Amino acid sequence: MVTIRPALPNNAGQIAGIQVHTWQATYRGDLPDAFLDSLDASRREEMWRHAIDHGSPVAATFVAEDANGNANGDDTVRISGFCHAGPARDVVDQTLGEIYALYVDPTAQDHGVGTALMGLSRFGCVHQDTRRRCCG
Repeated sequence: MVTIRPALPNNAGQIAGIQVHTWQATYRGDLPDAFLDSLDASRREEMWRHAIDHGSPVAATFVAEDANGNANGDDTVRISGFCHAGPARDVVDQTLGEIYALYVDPTAQDHGVGTALMGLSRFGCVHQDTRRRCCG
């Protein structure tokens, strides 16, 4: 079971880590190892913190909390995926929304985390602006 909720600024480090680890796992063998090995979550952490804390009032970031809760062995909850969604950027129809990013940690893939994130992100887009629909 996974819990989906709006992201908090203190989730930025785990979000950035998932983004980097997913790229490394997904594109290993297709992109140069040197490039993948150079990806650094700490560089992305501040960007995600800012997007969550000061982002657009019509965009939202949601996270999936691991069903096991405290998988990190301390007081933090393990985030297994995230989705960032908001108004579509390049369309004529201003009622459309867009999933900007959807990442699931490689160790949590194939367990419904991405489906749950996409469903709630779509719901969140609709309720942030009743005229906007994400992905149709």
